[in-house]
Amino acid sequence: MKTCREIKKNDDLLEVGASFRGYRILRRIGAGGTGEVYLARHEVLGVEHAVKVIARQQVEGDVEFNARFFREVRIAARLRHPVLVAVHDAGLDELTGLYFVSMDYLPGGTVADELSKSRRFSISRALGIVRAVAEGLSVLHDAGVVHRDVKTSNMLIA
Repeated sequence: MKTCREIKKNDDLLEVGASFRGYRILRRIGAGGTGEVYLARHEVLGVEHAVKVIARQQVEGDVEFNARFFREVRIAARLRHPVLVAVHDAGLDELTGLYFVSMDYLPGGTVADELSKSRRFSISRALGIVRAVAEGLSVLHDAGVVHRDVKTSNMLIA
C-alpha cells in the first residue's frame, strides 16, 4: 500500500493508489495553472471527492499565500448553494508540503468538455448554463467573493 510519503518528489503529482490525507487517489481528473485535481475516495466514508492539490511553484516565494489560501477556503466552505461545489476539507499536508482542497466530485465533466463535443449549444442549454453561472456568481458576490477565474473549464456539470 502506497502512502503519501511515496508522492513523487520532483513534481506535485500524486500517484494513483497513494493515500493522501485520508483519501485514496483513484485518478487525475484535471490540471490547471495552480495545480492538479484528483478523483479520490475517502478511506473511512467511502465517498468520492475531487481533491485539488496546489502546485508547489504557486506557493514558493509568495509570502501571503498561506493567509490568502486559508481565508478563501474558509469562505468557500461556508457557502452552500445548489450551483456551487461544496468544499469539505482543506489544509496543508505537513508530510508533503502540499496545500489541498477536498470538494464534491461532479462526474459530468465541464462546460468546456461538453462544448468541444457538441461544438455548439441549443439556445435553451446555453441560457441554462448562463443562468446557473450568474446565480453562482451572485451568491459569491453576496458573500464578498470575487471568483477571479471564470471560464468554461471551471464550470462543472452535475
